Amino acid sequence: MDNLQALYLELEASNAPLHFAWLCTIEDRLSLQKLRAHVHQRLVRVPNAQARAVSGGTLGGWTWEPDAEFDITQHVHLIRRQRLSERSLLETCEQLFSTPLDRQRPLWELHLIETRRPPVHVFLKVHRALLPPEDDSAFLNALLDPQPQLPPSRISAPGSVPPESREATHISRGAPVRAWFSFIRAAASSPRQTLEQFRLYADALVNVLRVFVGEEAAVGPLKGPLSGKQQLRHVQLPLRLFREIRNRVGGEIREIILACISAAVEEVLSGPDANGFPQPVLALVPVELGSEQDAQRTGTRAVSLIARLPGGLRDPIERLRRVSTELDQLRASDHPRHFRRGVAIFQALPGNIALRAVRAFAREAPVHLFTLQVPGLRERRYLAGKPVTSVIPFAPVALGVRAAFVFMTYAATVSVGITTDAGHFGFADQLAQGFRSAFTALARAAGTSGASLETGSAVHWTKQKEKGSPEPDPSRLEYREQRHT
Repeated sequence: MDNLQALYLELEASNAPLHFAWLCTIEDRLSLQKLRAHVHQRLVRVPNAQARAVSGGTLGGWTWEPDAEFDITQHVHLIRRQRLSERSLLETCEQLFSTPLDRQRPLWELHLIETRRPPVHVFLKVHRALLPPEDDSAFLNALLDPQPQLPPSRISAPGSVPPESREATHISRGAPVRAWFSFIRAAASSPRQTLEQFRLYADALVNVLRVFVGEEAAVGPLKGPLSGKQQLRHVQLPLRLFREIRNRVGGEIREIILACISAAVEEVLSGPDANGFPQPVLALVPVELGSEQDAQRTGTRAVSLIARLPGGLRDPIERLRRVSTELDQLRASDHPRHFRRGVAIFQALPGNIALRAVRAFAREAPVHLFTLQVPGLRERRYLAGKPVTSVIPFAPVALGVRAAFVFMTYAATVSVGITTDAGHFGFADQLAQGFRSAFTALARAAGTSGASLETGSAVHWTKQKEKGSPEPDPSRLEYREQRHT
């Protein structure tokens, strides 16, 4: 197990489980036996899906060890309900999401939620330590097929082997000791070069600490103790509307989403029950996704940095401009390079040294919000031969942060999952509604063809254009031209 995977096990608390989840909708009946067979056949695609996370002691850190008693029936369950509204479905998912995974078993589980009539829903919950650092959606992708029926030769991923035979996934307990001996031998053979490399490593660690701890987030409604009970809500919007906004006024999808999150948070925290709006709101945001070479070198393609979300703005396009400028400045700075170098150094450290550093320093995040982006799926996928019509991600709240947003695209739809701490910040409904209102205001200000945003079991935009819709303001289009230049 690498240091990033062990990091998530160390940071997890009983009142803050560190797992991701996906809620999939299938507009047809699906039997539990067929689902279990489908999932079991595809576990070979997922390293350590049939392995337990075991602590190896002070020197060994964490390792993956095969679960000799693995039973698919202990991981794929059936939940029957007489009736299932959207609210009751989310309440069921909240109970599942608030419960930590059993560390005596492989760190994932799947629940088939059904009523007397279709649709059915599948709730997949996976510990972050089990997900590859370079792809948060790897487990989900392994279970979903690109077509209804796959030949046996295509069920297993090319070159995939069972977790028990993957040497890279199970580091022996003597690996940290061998790493230190290698460092000593290198220092003896070329001391000047080793000292220079050590100086560069130390410089990188100092810089990455400056990135994350440069400004402490103020304690308030968004930050503090966690209750262990979580609220889940979501917003789904057509991808084409994001593209229309981008083409008219600029901004990437993640920047548009961050602008709407900023407006929603400000609206909620400005209410009488939220006890004030912190200035500034600090959020851990996805700045960019790196290349495959970055993933191979550092173990992760994503770069997440701390950004200030704008507040006190009425113009939605000006808010988007402020968010885009903030992210542009972060991209142009040395922070992404320091982030990647710091992650690479953390991965290279002996396991006991890395985990001791985590235990000593990383107990509270210096932000108010987590905002995450998971890799999306462009084409429709299938589960046990049935088409999956919707996929909604959910991210954990942890380290004293009481709200998390995660977004992904699936089959021309952008889904935003919202998680809040139910005991101390139970405003998930207001955040979802505030996000929809902010997106509506931005779309109208940009002059898109969407006329209104309808909420309910199927959130969508009407395709009819309002008569007399205003044309985009030329001064606002200037922003798009500057961004493209």
